[in-house]
Amino acid sequence: MNVSTERLNVEVERAVNIFAHGLESFYHDNKNSNISLSPSLSCNLNGQSRWNKGDVIFRHMRSVAISAKPPSRPISFNLDGTLKDVEIHVMNLKHDHWEQIGIWEGNKLDIKDIVWPGNSPVPPPGVPEKFNLKITFLKEPPYVNLLPPDNETGECKTSRSIKCRVAPEHKLIG
Repeated sequence: MNVSTERLNVEVERAVNIFAHGLESFYHDNKNSNISLSPSLSCNLNGQSRWNKGDVIFRHMRSVAISAKPPSRPISFNLDGTLKDVEIHVMNLKHDHWEQIGIWEGNKLDIKDIVWPGNSPVPPPGVPEKFNLKITFLKEPPYVNLLPPDNETGECKTSRSIKCRVAPEHKLIG
């Protein structure tokens, strides 16, 4: 996992780039010519604490699409504001350090060897060679939001290509 200052600078530059493109889109939209983005909020405000123009700027931010030169990835967003082209690194704790053992890109997962408990290269006895990867998480708005499953199919309502289902315990499994 790259947590260097250089990587941080790259991510900050991407965020500022997205913000600038979103603001540019907002200001070029004639419908917004008389709209101020000033939130008019303060720490002493007892009334509304929601930025009433936040939804307007959000729509412009999520419409941002930026092409990138390799090795960087292009930037574009789903309707819910999440990043479309996601890359997730799968990590394994090996002795006293983390090692990348796989990568999730698009709808494909590539994993190399895993170090099992006891620093073994093979699973403990009784663990099948083939297994399903289960991902479990807690609902933590605004970062993780859960939608009820579709009444007809029982599958999660999602615009992603990831197939998922809701387990009897109501945990989302992908």
